[in-house]
Amino acid sequence: MEAMEVQINELTDQLTQKTDQLKNTEYNAVRLQTKLNLALMSVDHLLSSPRKQHAVEINHLQQELDATVRQSPKKANHAARSVTIDGSAIDMAHKYLQERTRNAALHSRLQNAISNMQVHCCVRPVMAHGRSERPPWRR
Repeated sequence: MEAMEVQINELTDQLTQKTDQLKNTEYNAVRLQTKLNLALMSVDHLLSSPRKQHAVEINHLQQELDATVRQSPKKANHAARSVTIDGSAIDMAHKYLQERTRNAALHSRLQNAISNMQVHCCVRPVMAHGRSERPPWRR
């Protein structure tokens, strides 16, 4: 019987050791589970923040794209108008040069006509040696 008591004591000690090991293992499992949950929450928070930023950025880019698509026909019309304006500006510059040349020629003719009138309308001064009489045809 003594052998059985010794065996029971040994088995009780082993059972106590195994129970302590099991409690330690359960404690470690709970501790590790808590750490894992905290790590998962931290990772989820870290991932959700960039996701939200990414979603906001995608929304902003979509709005910019929509605005660009709405303004695209306006820009095309603006480009066509600027080509037309550039063409008409070149035409206007050409017409300006033609008018300037024409005006210069007219100005030259006007100056020539004025000088001719001045020559024909010139009044002769009275002569000092007695020819102050009127010519016979003007009497």
